Parts: sequence; structure tokens; C-alpha cells
Amino acid sequence: MGPSTLWGRSHSRPNQTLTLSNTTGTWNLSTGSITGGTIAQSGNQTFNVSGGTLSGVTFQGIAIQGKTSLSQLVVTNGLTGSGQTFNMLGANQELDFTDASEQLSNLTITNAGSSTTGRTTIRTGQLNVTMNSTLTIGSNAGVNSSSGRITLEYGVQNGTSTIINQGNLQATTATGTVEIGTLSNLNNTGTIAASNGGTIQVDQNAGLTNNGLITSNGGTLSLNAGIFRNSAGHLIQATNHSQFSASSFDQTGENDGTITIDNSTASITGSWINTPGSFINVVNGGNLTITSFAIEQGTIHLGGGTIQSNLTIDGNGTLSGSGAIVGTVFYDAPNKGNLNFLIGGAAQGTGYDYISITNGSFQMQSGFLDISLANGFQSSITPSEQFTVLTATGGVGATFLDVANGGRLVTTDGFGSFQVDYGSGAFRNEIVLSNFIALPEPTSLAVIAFAGVISLGRGPRRSERRTRCPR
Repeated sequence: MGPSTLWGRSHSRPNQTLTLSNTTGTWNLSTGSITGGTIAQSGNQTFNVSGGTLSGVTFQGIAIQGKTSLSQLVVTNGLTGSGQTFNMLGANQELDFTDASEQLSNLTITNAGSSTTGRTTIRTGQLNVTMNSTLTIGSNAGVNSSSGRITLEYGVQNGTSTIINQGNLQATTATGTVEIGTLSNLNNTGTIAASNGGTIQVDQNAGLTNNGLITSNGGTLSLNAGIFRNSAGHLIQATNHSQFSASSFDQTGENDGTITIDNSTASITGSWINTPGSFINVVNGGNLTITSFAIEQGTIHLGGGTIQSNLTIDGNGTLSGSGAIVGTVFYDAPNKGNLNFLIGGAAQGTGYDYISITNGSFQMQSGFLDISLANGFQSSITPSEQFTVLTATGGVGATFLDVANGGRLVTTDGFGSFQVDYGSGAFRNEIVLSNFIALPEPTSLAVIAFAGVISLGRGPRRSERRTRCPR
């Protein structure tokens, strides 16, 4: 059957359904407008919009399941309208915007009614969400750029648009890019993912709030938002040789959750706050470069990674783990700040934590040194063993509130204490733990205390008996 065409007039169908009932073929919207109601697909058709206006229309089941019999909604030559809902039933659907001029307000892409997470593939073009409106990607839906560039952004000057991702926003090949354009605010409660060379890009004047997962596996995350927040309990991660950049241009960025650089290269710039309980992890050969950035209250943890720049730690920030820093570590706030190490074996860097600082020094103003034991190592450690937990080619200029140079420090778990030498003489470039002394286990202390109570209780009676013997 040939194409069916709706043209040259307006069709107002509030609360009604226009059913595309051909088994196969193409339906064309050429000119005019369709206002309100539902356009439903019952067969394997293509609905082709080559002009005209859609206002408040819900598209239901526009594509059917399966790649080989894939139907699609094709939008060309400038679609305008408001209140659209594209309800893509099933997985692996297509929603094609081909001329980079679509301007839609309050658009919703969903996959309601399907137990399978859908992938609404937008192949090329730019989808403009007009001023002060919202694009919502539903919880069972997704946008997947497998080729070309998808740009989601505001369509009118002097306004902003909101993009809500409850599903999946993906760039899955080296030729695929998803861009969150300038003056758009992205609120992610689902998954944003770059893989296999794909790119997720948030432009400089856009906003980003992550309440879900943002991840890259061999792709690129360019999160250079004007306003940036990673919420508590949520994760941004770059793995498998990914490229990651994050910045906050207009306001102070805030990391309340976790950012992990795993075997990837990353840079973080701008003014940031890391709140209590937050983490930045650089692990498994990951490399992080920091510019104008300070750790405040949260933890930066090394797990075989490298920080390729100076590191400033403000407030109650914490540096922990095992890795390398190329530059100076500076704790900016006196009487605050933590340096944490875990001792779980005799091998430096693998059995116990070790931080190597080159091209710089370690500077701390009256902070705290925390040592913990792991792997039951307290049972086999000997007083003669030494543990060099930090070296700095530019010297160690530190004072710890909990242990003076040459003094003893009890481990945080109470298993024992170490002598700690740092910052002067033979130890001017290092922090060394030695001469471990085990402390009695709590149960042993309880037995000793209990025995002492019994002994004190019995003493007078024995003395009493001795005084009575001469009688």
C-alpha cells in the first residue's frame, strides 16, 4: 500500500485516538496540525513528519519490538509543538530527528507498558527543548546515540530548559555523541553512559545534578557544567581507559557522593566542596590532574592511582590509601585534616599503604595521623619491622596532634601501637612506623580486671584468717 498523507488542514482530536491501521507503509504529516489526542500504531508502519505542527499529542506504540522489523518515527523539515509524549513500546526503537531544527516544549519520551528497557535511538540531529520547558526521558526509556551527534538544549534565547533523565542516556560508539547544550539543566535520576569511544558532553553554561549513575567504559565524559552537583549516595565513574573531565564554572561544584577514576585519565577544575562522607577514588592506574581544587571534609583515596598535580586539603579533608602524587600536598587548615594508612602486610604498596610524593613536599599544620591494621596482621607483626608509609622528595613538614616525632601512636582499632618518626634528621623526607607493641585484647583485659576484683575481694578474708590462727 502506498503512503497515506495528512495535509493542508488542522485535525483536532482531544481525548480521541487516531489509529494507523495499515499493516505496513508510511503515514505522512505534510502540513497543517494535529492537536490533542493519541496517535496509535497497530502495524509495522513509519510515521513521517515532514512539516506541520503537533500540539499536545501522545504517540503510542509508534515502534514495534525487534531490529529487523523496526518501525520508526521520522521527523524532518522543522517540527514544532508542545506537550508531546512519544511512548515507545518495546526495546530497540527509533526516534529520528533529521534536520537539526526541531523545537519542542515539554516533551516526554517513555517506554510505559514494556518490561524491557527500551532504547530510543536518535540517530542524528538536534532536539531543541524550548525556553522554560522540560524534556523527560522515562524510567523504562532511553536515548542512544550510536552515530552522529544528538544535542539536547534550549531552543529559544534568554531562557533555560530542563532535561530529566529517568531512564538511559547513552553514547555507544566512537561516532556517537550526546550533548547537553548551553543553558540547559540536566537532572539525572537514571543512567548516563558513554562506552566504546562514545561521548557524553555537558556544555559550560549548562547545569548538572546527578541523582543516579553517570559512567564511562572506554568512552569520554566531558562534564564541564556551569553548576555541578553529585548527590550523596550516587556515583560518577570512569573505567577502562576513559577520558573524564569535570568543572564548575559559575558556582562552587559540590560532590556529596563518589567520583571514581579507575584505569582512566581525568581532570577536575574549578571551585569545589566535598562534603563529609564523599569520596574521590583514583585507582588501578588512574590519573587525576587537579586545578584550583581543594578537598574539603571528604576523602581522596588512592588505590594504585596517581595525582598529577598539587593537592590542597581544606577543613577536615582526608588523604588515604596507596599511590603517587606528583606535586605538593598541603593541608590548608590548622588543627584539622587527616592522613590515613592501612597496615595489612609487610610489602610496601601492596601489603601496607604507601604514598610517594615527587616534585613536591608534604605539609600539614597540626593534623591527625590514623593507622589501622588489617588481615589479622597484628598476630604476626614483629617489633623489628619498619613501615615507610610516606616519602616526599621535597621533605615532610608536618606536626600531628595525636603523635609527636619519635612518639608512640595507638592504632585506631586498638590492636597495638607504633613508634612514629617523621620530618627531621634521617626521617626528614618520610614518615616511618616501627617498634610495634601489641596491646592485650579486650577479653584478656576483662579477665585480668576480673581476677583483680576477685583478688581484692579475697584479700581481707585471708588476712582475717591469719590473725585468728594464734587463738
